[in-house]
Amino acid sequence: MKSIEYYRNSRVLKEGISCILFTKDSEKDVDDLFISLKNSQIDEILVSDEFSKDETVNKLKKYDCKIFLSKENFLERQKELLKNVNYKYVIIVETDQRFTNNYSSLILDEFKKKEVLILQSLLRVLSPKNYFEKGMALLYEFLKKPGKTYFFTGPCITYSEFLLDLMNEVKIISNSSIDTIFNEHLKKNKCEMFTSKLIANQEENISYQVLKKKFGWYGKGDYYFYKQNRIHWSFLRKIKSLTHVFIRYFIMLPLYSFLRLKPHLFPFFFLCGFIRYNFFLQEFLKKNYLDK
Repeated sequence: MKSIEYYRNSRVLKEGISCILFTKDSEKDVDDLFISLKNSQIDEILVSDEFSKDETVNKLKKYDCKIFLSKENFLERQKELLKNVNYKYVIIVETDQRFTNNYSSLILDEFKKKEVLILQSLLRVLSPKNYFEKGMALLYEFLKKPGKTYFFTGPCITYSEFLLDLMNEVKIISNSSIDTIFNEHLKKNKCEMFTSKLIANQEENISYQVLKKKFGWYGKGDYYFYKQNRIHWSFLRKIKSLTHVFIRYFIMLPLYSFLRLKPHLFPFFFLCGFIRYNFFLQEFLKKNYLDK
């Protein structure tokens, strides 16, 4: 990984903004996402589709974007897109995110003024409809606040070369652990990250089954992150890894919801924490006992 000055002054890629996006059975989101990106000054959009079985790819073909049909390895999918970008800056978005007019130019202008490698925007849920969506809305509010941050999440902007360097430096054993591994690597290398006051909107359609799938995925990621790193960690670092879910979902988030006068969301956060630990344990048992 090189210095901020290198990436800022590099002329390897053209001045402009690339946008990268990952899809899988995302037909319900494609049109709304591209409409929200329509008025942003983005020079190209590259999409990696993981063999969607619905109309995702056909819908994508209606828009001016480059489509790559990719394998399941998420790290390799990111590398594939980044090796094909033409512009210096890259914005990472997800299909269920929506953006205001001129989002890209606003976040780029702010990014150029800061001594950071990654600039994120806030993520907020507009008009949550049910109990689970209200819980997710408060979770985003808790996790994403303006200022210095240690968590690499989207939507965000960075240098295309930097992001490819990051992808080439990390190794993963499961797609579910990739975000945690990125954050650990960035923290280790003291990479400056910042969260803007600029807001992007999150489209949520949460039921219990969706919540279980989402936090079950995080729980699997917790297990594979722990498995990949435990031989290098001290005892205290292992304890920190095993207890961070408990601290966040059983202590910090309930306390935050109490301070925000939303104590009725206590059970939501307890449920999220329970699901993560449950899937961690399931994966542990499967890999250590059931597969033998």
